[in-house]
Amino acid sequence: MISIEYNKIMIENYTAIGNVDSHQIEIQTKKQRVVIRGEKLEITAMSKDEIAIRGIFEAVMFHE
Repeated sequence: MISIEYNKIMIENYTAIGNVDSHQIEIQTKKQRVVIRGEKLEITAMSKDEIAIRGIFEAVMFHE
């Protein structure tokens, strides 16, 4: 499940973290790859199955 608020995205049940920089973060879930693009992106919290990302979001893309 993915929850999007004003400047925060929560992704549950992720399996891997790909590219991470201040302009793009890639997260793999069981069903798809989520690519988040924007400015000042950062991972603010992480557990074994949930990740929180904060920043100024420009695009959220889903790839199977």
